[in-house]
Amino acid sequence: MKTFVVSTLASVVLLALPLVASAKGQIVRLIVHGADLSAALEIIDSEVVGSFDIWQGPGVQVNGKSVHLNRDDPGPAFIDWFNGASTERPTGLLRYEVTFVIDGRARGEYVILYEFDPSVAGGYVYLPGRGDAHASENVGLIYHGVEGNWFHSSARWERLVRPLVEQAARASWQRAAGEPGH
Repeated sequence: MKTFVVSTLASVVLLALPLVASAKGQIVRLIVHGADLSAALEIIDSEVVGSFDIWQGPGVQVNGKSVHLNRDDPGPAFIDWFNGASTERPTGLLRYEVTFVIDGRARGEYVILYEFDPSVAGGYVYLPGRGDAHASENVGLIYHGVEGNWFHSSARWERLVRPLVEQAARASWQRAAGEPGH
């Protein structure tokens, strides 16, 4: 009987986990525009979009307790939280505005800035802070307490999103140059 109760309880907890996660809302699309893109890039591939979560990092709490990140498995973060805010960032980087479109119980849009130099690995992410465009909408979804700072983008972001941005930029350049087939 005790085994039945324990296994039943474990099943209920496992079945409830997706409900807890989906209560925040799920990212269903990324929209990237700016820098050298002639048109907005919409990323809808669930493998890419599902790899990120705005509910990661400083300020995140579940049931009143802070969620601690695991350095060995940073999860679906688009920011490398372990490096902290970037105090020295190069100038003249390509800048993109990225919108995380969220559907589910928490609906809305979360907007960040993303910059990188095509000739250098790694990039930077800015969380809009007080007085910036999109800051109030962002903190309506999640407040990290570190808004208004630039951070290094995560390795996952660089591996999954950056190549798509670079590919869209190349296509824009080719269209602008009038190259055949574009």
